[in-house]
Amino acid sequence: MLRASQFRPFQYGDRAYRAKVNPDSLLDYIEGYTKWHHGVPPSYEEMMAAMRVTSKAMIHRAMQQLVDSGRLRIIPKRARAIEVVPRPKPVMDVSDVEWFRVVRVDGEAQLAPWTDESDR
Repeated sequence: MLRASQFRPFQYGDRAYRAKVNPDSLLDYIEGYTKWHHGVPPSYEEMMAAMRVTSKAMIHRAMQQLVDSGRLRIIPKRARAIEVVPRPKPVMDVSDVEWFRVVRVDGEAQLAPWTDESDR
């Protein structure tokens, strides 16, 4: 039986390659590459090299997970037809608010920032 310290990553040439692709890191790579290359998404080979895997199937599986979760769109039968779905913006910027209060708007409870005027 092998111990955890005996596991080594798969070696291909002089580089270590992974056995799985993390979909979140792949999405971050696609976003960064697309932004850096003026809207052109990466190819499968470029994603393979960046994620350090040896199979396009691993990239395809991770991309399919992103499509299923709604964070990525793929246009079929087109090269490099990958579109990142924009992440939703927060409803309220809460970075500078320390306290909240519950207010009723149209019968629904919502959070609002606590201000000095709201004490009156």
